[in-house]
Amino acid sequence: MLELNEVVKRYSSASEDVRAVDRVSLRVEGGEMVSLQGPSGSGKTTLLLLAACALRADGGSVRYQGRDLGSLSEQQAAQYRLGEVGLIGQGTHLMARVPAVENAATKLLLGGVALPEARRRAGEWLERVGLAEGAGDRIEALSLGNRQRVQLAAALVH
Repeated sequence: MLELNEVVKRYSSASEDVRAVDRVSLRVEGGEMVSLQGPSGSGKTTLLLLAACALRADGGSVRYQGRDLGSLSEQQAAQYRLGEVGLIGQGTHLMARVPAVENAATKLLLGGVALPEARRRAGEWLERVGLAEGAGDRIEALSLGNRQRVQLAAALVH
């Protein structure tokens, strides 16, 4: 279960102080699907980054399976993201000259999974998202839509 309680995230500049997330509480049970909706600049991405422990809250608490994410060291936060989080960013963060299957396998490789096993698992996810044929293609050769499929597979592979 993911639980955010009264979470606050502020950004400051020379001219203003912005509360990107202002006392948001949310509880998501395992297996539950949630949609964050709102206009541009309303804090949706910031909220996701707080839940992923990619940003630290300025107030409130973020807990995953009872564990306080705010108390994690940077190394522990990185391990949490590696093992528990799959995010698809707004930009494409793929390695252009690397095959799709290896891009999708990056999280597994960083987690110590051997290359053949990582390729196998990533290949299964590429097949599930409709990109089995392009698994061996370099990212730079793929369409934007197929690059998004690689990102989706990379977020889901485990």
